[in-house]
Amino acid sequence: MSKVVYIIPGFGYSPRHKEYVKLAEAFKENGFKPKVIKINWYRRTMEDYLVQFMEQYKNSPKEEVTLLGFSLGANITLLANEKAKPKNIIFCSLSPYFKEDKAKIKDTKYAWYLKPYIILLEFLVSPAIRTMKHYSFKELSSKINCRVFIFAGKNEMLNLLNRAKEAHKKVPNSKLVLVENTGHDIGNKEYLKALKAIISKL
Repeated sequence: MSKVVYIIPGFGYSPRHKEYVKLAEAFKENGFKPKVIKINWYRRTMEDYLVQFMEQYKNSPKEEVTLLGFSLGANITLLANEKAKPKNIIFCSLSPYFKEDKAKIKDTKYAWYLKPYIILLEFLVSPAIRTMKHYSFKELSSKINCRVFIFAGKNEMLNLLNRAKEAHKKVPNSKLVLVENTGHDIGNKEYLKALKAIISKL
């Protein structure tokens, strides 16, 4: 049986970004056929993202499916679980905006010079965050029936770290990997190294 992995990037990223090129190469080196999903991110809802994913998802009974998503892409991965029925899921830095979470993007503290960027980001991502609040992580995770790996950098925001730890508690037989010296950056060498260690065992 052949192995295929669907990789969903973080908000604003595409298959062309070097982080995802490297990640796809790591999977390919381990016998996977990688497919990095292209998402039209801006001013879209979570339901829009799911539709875009399913348009690029090609299911075959002869393929063993792994789903990997980073940040908001990890949330899309969770929404896609019931339809894709994967053998493995890799959640990387889940965004902490589920119904159970109190986090709001405007509550995060940023340096003053980043404020204009953050205001623009809020405008572009707000429909997704608003609709993500409609979903319960507990309810969605109860439908998972496969191996699950949950990654987060140890230097990420506290609300994101709490989301990863809470996800680990809610998902039976899941493995939590907290990556040293790493923030919210899947392209970080330590993050990629930790992912490669898991990929080699799939």
